[in-house]
Amino acid sequence: MLASYGEHSQRRHIIRFQYDQRLLAEVALSRVLWLQGESAASLALVEKLIDQAKALNHGPTYANILAESACPIAVMANDIPLAERYISLLRTETRAQSMDVWRTYADAFDAELLIRCGDPKHGLAVMYSALTKLRAAGFVLYDMAFRGVVAAGLVAVGDNVGAAAELDLLSRSAPKLVKAGACRNFTPSGQSCMPLSVSAMRAKTCCGKLLNLHLCKVRGCGSPASKHSPAR
Repeated sequence: MLASYGEHSQRRHIIRFQYDQRLLAEVALSRVLWLQGESAASLALVEKLIDQAKALNHGPTYANILAESACPIAVMANDIPLAERYISLLRTETRAQSMDVWRTYADAFDAELLIRCGDPKHGLAVMYSALTKLRAAGFVLYDMAFRGVVAAGLVAVGDNVGAAAELDLLSRSAPKLVKAGACRNFTPSGQSCMPLSVSAMRAKTCCGKLLNLHLCKVRGCGSPASKHSPAR
């Protein structure tokens, strides 16, 4: 599809679909590469997409790339400085474009970094606030992944009962979300269902490591300059 996509289709498709379709297809490709274990190739493609989106000068496409590819992949890679950079870009771009709900994604990714870096209490507070705003706006595409993060944070603060409740909800919700066509009921008009596979994978990864998720508190994040590193 990418090979056959004409250059002249670009602007026409932005008008029709709100986003550049070639770049969104490559967003999906970046996630597929990650799922296949090609982390270096995935991150390299993310950088390429960011450069192309800047050159295109189309804010919604740029914000979409940051929220649906750059931020989650950098977080999954546990590259804290890179994730902070992408989150900052997302926050700046969505503020400039008055994309208030999309800016809440930056808060949610920030919350995940806080939990990973040993400040789960603060991270949970930020995540709960972000989830409330996203759900109120109907933006629940990443709800399953962020619930996995909440479960990890609850384990980190010693609330194993609360974490188990989140995991139980996830185990019941996941099959419903991945049924063919079901995601149409969970996404606002104009949003794609493509991130569901990564959301499910991120949630599963989070849940599978719950017994070890105090590791960030013990090991730190390897980035002393990170704003998310807890005070010593």
